[in-house]
Amino acid sequence: MKPTMQLTTQRVVQVVDTALLVADWRFHGTATDGNDVLASGTSIEVARRQPDGSWRYLIDLPYGLG
Repeated sequence: MKPTMQLTTQRVVQVVDTALLVADWRFHGTATDGNDVLASGTSIEVARRQPDGSWRYLIDLPYGLG
Protein backbone atom coordinates (compact mmCIF):
# COMPACT_ATOMS: atom_id res chain seq x y z
CA MET A 1 0.00 0.00 0.00
CA LYS A 2 2.91 2.38 0.63
CA PRO A 3 0.69 4.18 3.14
CA THR A 4 1.12 7.63 4.59
CA MET A 5 -0.56 8.86 7.73
CA GLN A 6 -0.91 12.40 8.99
CA LEU A 7 -1.77 13.07 12.63
CA THR A 8 -2.65 16.50 14.02
CA THR A 9 -3.00 16.66 17.79
CA GLN A 10 -5.89 18.94 18.72
CA ARG A 11 -5.85 18.69 22.50
CA VAL A 12 -3.84 17.19 25.34
CA VAL A 13 -5.17 17.14 28.89
CA GLN A 14 -2.61 15.85 31.37
CA VAL A 15 -3.12 15.14 35.06
CA VAL A 16 0.09 13.96 36.73
CA ASP A 17 1.03 10.73 34.87
CA THR A 18 -2.15 10.26 32.82
CA ALA A 19 -2.97 12.10 29.60
CA LEU A 20 -6.03 12.32 27.34
CA LEU A 21 -5.22 13.12 23.71
CA VAL A 22 -7.54 14.09 20.85
CA ALA A 23 -6.19 14.08 17.31
CA ASP A 24 -7.38 14.33 13.71
CA TRP A 25 -5.82 11.75 11.38
CA ARG A 26 -5.76 11.01 7.65
CA PHE A 27 -4.58 7.77 5.99
CA HIS A 28 -3.74 7.35 2.31
CA GLY A 29 -2.51 4.25 0.52
CA THR A 30 -2.82 2.38 -2.77
CA ALA A 31 -4.62 -0.96 -3.00
CA THR A 32 -3.22 -3.83 -5.08
CA ASP A 33 -5.67 -2.94 -7.86
CA GLY A 34 -4.25 0.60 -8.01
CA ASN A 35 -7.22 2.30 -6.36
CA ASP A 36 -6.67 4.86 -3.63
CA VAL A 37 -7.45 3.87 -0.07
CA LEU A 38 -8.46 6.86 2.04
CA ALA A 39 -9.59 7.01 5.65
CA SER A 40 -9.79 9.74 8.24
CA GLY A 41 -11.18 10.39 11.67
CA THR A 42 -10.77 11.95 15.07
CA SER A 43 -9.12 9.71 17.64
CA ILE A 44 -9.14 9.66 21.42
CA GLU A 45 -6.27 8.12 23.36
CA VAL A 46 -5.43 7.74 27.02
CA ALA A 47 -1.76 7.31 27.91
CA ARG A 48 0.14 6.79 31.15
CA ARG A 49 3.71 7.80 31.93
CA GLN A 50 5.93 4.82 32.77
CA PRO A 51 8.59 4.78 35.51
CA ASP A 52 11.32 5.33 32.86
CA GLY A 53 9.55 8.51 31.64
CA SER A 54 8.13 7.03 28.43
CA TRP A 55 4.40 6.99 27.69
CA ARG A 56 2.27 3.91 27.01
CA TYR A 57 -1.24 3.92 25.55
CA LEU A 58 -3.95 2.45 27.77
CA ILE A 59 -6.87 3.22 25.44
CA ASP A 60 -6.78 3.96 21.71
CA LEU A 61 -10.07 4.75 19.98
CA PRO A 62 -9.16 5.59 16.35
CA TYR A 63 -12.70 6.78 15.56
CA GLY A 64 -13.33 8.45 18.93
CA LEU A 65 -16.69 7.72 20.48
CA GLY A 66 -18.45 7.60 17.10
